[in-house]
Amino acid sequence: MRFYGGLVIFTALVSLSAPAQQRRAPPRAPATSDRTLENLIQDTVVRACDRLNTKRSACGQTRAEAPRAAPLPTPEALKRCDPKRQDQPPAQAVSNSENRPFDVSVVSIEEAKQVFDFIRPQKSRYALTGAGVANRVCAQRAQMVAFDLLDQCKMKSAKIFVQPSRSRLALGLWRNSLDVEVNGQSYSWDKYHVANVIYVRQADGRTEPYVIDPLLLQEAVPLATWENLLKKTDPRASSYLTSPSTYTASGISEDDPSKPIRTGQAESDLALARRQAREVQR
Repeated sequence: MRFYGGLVIFTALVSLSAPAQQRRAPPRAPATSDRTLENLIQDTVVRACDRLNTKRSACGQTRAEAPRAAPLPTPEALKRCDPKRQDQPPAQAVSNSENRPFDVSVVSIEEAKQVFDFIRPQKSRYALTGAGVANRVCAQRAQMVAFDLLDQCKMKSAKIFVQPSRSRLALGLWRNSLDVEVNGQSYSWDKYHVANVIYVRQADGRTEPYVIDPLLLQEAVPLATWENLLKKTDPRASSYLTSPSTYTASGISEDDPSKPIRTGQAESDLALARRQAREVQR
């Protein structure tokens, strides 16, 4: 008994003599609450970026993407006479009555419709209405249409003149007249009528001349259809294809395709025709 008590006292003394650092508990891992506020904010930002699926640099900082410009429309998506459209359609070589060559644009059937829909609503510019004016200014109208086709629609065109034949009853001393009735309106020309020509690509790949005549027509039509309408009362009337710069029938024999299309004289003559029509109505 005395031996057991001595052993207990010895063990206690050894325990008390051990270094203090051996009796300390191992350090615990830092709790989440011990993390700094800065670390929490940084982790929150990074997680938010991941959720938004934005691009991040290697340091985890967001990198803003440059705004993307809207894609430009392709030329085919714009109408033929849209001011944003600058491409020129392909062209076909033709010859005037003096065998001088020049080019005329070739467009699709849909583009031909777009061109006509661009021209016809401009009733004032092309004098499509007005008593005593509309049937007297075909040369002025065709000249301005030719200019607008090139300037607004980027299209090269031609003109088609039709002159009535000379009267056999009068031994050729004067001409017959071109008498046309369309849409309840009657028109008559004793010198000539003129309109604009473009070429239209058909479904089978062929190209065919079409006439743009906003006075007589509701759409562009094949040249043969237009000539049949003009020559209904005068089958012997003559047709002449010219470049767009030829203003009146008197210039057919002197047609020069290299000349530019000018509208100054046409606009002046149109203004004069309107003044004369107003004086007649007074």
